[in-house]
Amino acid sequence: MRVQIVIADAADLIRLGMVSVLEKQTHYHVEASVNTLTDLLTVIKSKPQIVIVDERLDPATDILQILEHI
Repeated sequence: MRVQIVIADAADLIRLGMVSVLEKQTHYHVEASVNTLTDLLTVIKSKPQIVIVDERLDPATDILQILEHI
């Protein structure tokens, strides 16, 4: 069984780099890669096993507020 992962980072280069590295591993599956808080809150409804979030994803929102939704 592959581990389901969601990546949320506003920086395209970082986010796409993480996707590239993780997708090369046979035991990981990047379910979604998003660059906004709104998109993150939508995709986490699928209940991924791991969520990687850039703490600066939404400068107007404290990271602890984001984590409360996860």
